[in-house]
Order: sequence, then structure tokens, then C-alpha cells
Amino acid sequence: MASISATKPELQQARGNLNLDSQGNRTTLCKLLDKHSKNAAASAPHDEEPSAESDTECDVVLAARVDIGGEEEMRQSGKDALQQELVTQELEVEEAAGKLVVGNRRGLSLAGRLAALEMKNTVQDVINASLQEEVAALKTDITSLHGQVAGLTASVEAYKAVRNRFISSYKRDVLKSDTDCDSRIIASGNLSVHGGDAVADALLYEHGARSDYHVYKKLYGIDPWVIGEISERDMP
Repeated sequence: MASISATKPELQQARGNLNLDSQGNRTTLCKLLDKHSKNAAASAPHDEEPSAESDTECDVVLAARVDIGGEEEMRQSGKDALQQELVTQELEVEEAAGKLVVGNRRGLSLAGRLAALEMKNTVQDVINASLQEEVAALKTDITSLHGQVAGLTASVEAYKAVRNRFISSYKRDVLKSDTDCDSRIIASGNLSVHGGDAVADALLYEHGARSDYHVYKKLYGIDPWVIGEISERDMP
């Protein structure tokens, strides 16, 4: 057992605080104090649930350092070192993360570092939650943009077919120089001009160009806003 660097009167006072016999030499007092610590640790309940923290209580943190060795040797050295801290060091009261803590200087330092780490983790949790919300919002925006791109692509393709038809019709009706290719272009353009295009026509209602929804539903058998949802869902 490591010796406790305390005077005999100090050890006697510690023994008295524990309501133990304070008579005997320094070595005897150390052994009795150590025995009392072991008995107290052995009799402490281990299966009970820890009680909830109370505003009228605070943590007590006592810390010391010992040499690295065998497990049993380190446990015994730790007990001796903590007893020495109790006998030789003044306990102080400080605030850590808004809570009062009692301990020796090393214990208070550890409590302060633990409180700072817990605060850092709490802040990081808040940041992570905020980032997750931002990511979810961005995914929604991206889905909406995909739908808009799909609609615009359909409109552009239909508009290109109409303009292509116009030029080929001019070649046929005015210049009298149309080719087989122009005939195919005109036929394709006719589909865009005279035929239906549920996606492109739905954009007219989505962008407010038309409001007679019942006409669209009569024509295509479905509401225009449903077409927009289908287009967004089909986007990769």
C-alpha cells in the first residue's frame, strides 16, 4: 500500500470525521482508514438506479494520478492517492456548464473539460439537425426544378417543331422548292399544332395562362396538375 503523505494529527482528524477511533501511530491510522474505505465501497449498493439530479445537489469530483502497473496495484494506488488528496488538499467549489462542482484542483479541471466537451457535442447536434433540414428542403427544391425542366423541355421541343414547320411551309407555298424532308417536317409540325400535348398544355394552366381547367379535363380526361406530378415523379 502506498503511504499517505499526511501528518498524524491530520490523519487523526480524518479518522474523527469518519467517527472512527483516532488513537494509534501513523501507519496504524493509515491502515484503518484504508480498511474503512474498502468496507464502505463493498457495502455500497450496485444494483440501484441512480437517483435523478436535484437542484439542491452538486457533483463532487476528486482526481489524482498514479503510476501504471498491474490492475490490482493500480486500484490500490488509486485509493491511496485519493485518500491523500482528501487529507492534504483543500476542496474548492467552481461552476462548470452552469452547475456547481466540488473537488480538488485536478478534479475540477477534468469536470470543466467534460462540460466543455458536452457543450460542444450539444452545439454539433443542433448544427447537424439544421443541416438535415436544409438538405431535405434542397431535395424538395431539386424535385420541383426537375419537374419544371421536364415541362420546359417538352415546350421547347414542341415550339421547335412548330417553327420548323413554318419554314418548310414557306418553302412549299411561296418558294415552291420543298423537298421530301420538308414534307416530313410539316407533317411532324402539324402534330404539334393540331394534335394534343398533355404535358405542354398542362404548363399553360400551371403558369396561369389558362384557368378553364374543366376544358383540359374534358380533352385529356385528367386534371392538369396531375400531369405535373407525374412528370416530376418520372424524372431521374
